[in-house]
Amino acid sequence: MVDAKGAKHQTTNYYAFGMTNEESSSTWQSYKYNGKEFDNMHGLNTYDYGARQHDPILARWDRMDPLSEKYYSISPYAYCANSPVMLVDPDGRKTEIHSYVDKNGVRNVHITMTGVIINNSNNNIDLNFVKKLITIQIESRFNISTKDMKVTTSINLRAVDSANDINKDDNVFELVNQDRLGRESVLANSDLGGLHVRIGPRALKGLVDGTHTRTIPHEYGHTLGLEDANLSNVDNVDLTNNLMTQTGFLSSNKVPNYKNVGTITTRQINHITEMYNNGLLNMGSAIYKTIEISYRASLRNFISLKITNKLKK
Repeated sequence: MVDAKGAKHQTTNYYAFGMTNEESSSTWQSYKYNGKEFDNMHGLNTYDYGARQHDPILARWDRMDPLSEKYYSISPYAYCANSPVMLVDPDGRKTEIHSYVDKNGVRNVHITMTGVIINNSNNNIDLNFVKKLITIQIESRFNISTKDMKVTTSINLRAVDSANDINKDDNVFELVNQDRLGRESVLANSDLGGLHVRIGPRALKGLVDGTHTRTIPHEYGHTLGLEDANLSNVDNVDLTNNLMTQTGFLSSNKVPNYKNVGTITTRQINHITEMYNNGLLNMGSAIYKTIEISYRASLRNFISLKITNKLKK
């Protein structure tokens, strides 16, 4: 800890789970490991993460994870899935992406997405119904099981009426009118490695009636850092049966049932995990006092919209 003039007042070194290794201080400063407040009242000696208290000596939480049913293979008291060097738990409640190798040599990857759905279109539709469909479609594409890897994806969305109800680190699924997407042929678009997916009226119709089930999971894949496979096939996938292949490419190549086909490969999951570990995901926010939203209007064409105080209607 330093003051406004750069003079050092406190230096603290930690073990991996937050227990103090060495500390020198000329003053007491209670915000320490991961920027969390250290509570030493009545000898508790725990860190306050909001949802739970973390004991750095036991390397455990003081209560169960409220999302523990989504992670049966991990103790509900384990801090950061017992991997504090690779992972950070911002509030004691959610983990975004973590992985480990089990005793059978199978790599387990857990992806948790927390976010909102908001309607800024002219469609009068039940957001809770749309939220359920988005959850089903994304989880069905991003839950994978092979002999070498098991991927579990949990989507936790809430429906909101106002941009004021959106946190800066929320993933945002926004229902928009076609003019927000540019060309008429664009069904939806998103921010590569970002937090924002915009869903147009035709993509919404395909979502609701079940005739076009790949668009929203495809755009979510972009937010996880995956580019269009037919434009940049860095993961060497089968273009005729991959979720990240553009629908137009599938249609022009006469792929049967092209509006609904597409899987994610283990190589793409490794790509996502590497991007996450290198801090290349969750880039920016869809919500600020002044918002700047950058998105693709066509294949490689980016447009910037500056919006003040709330998402553009």
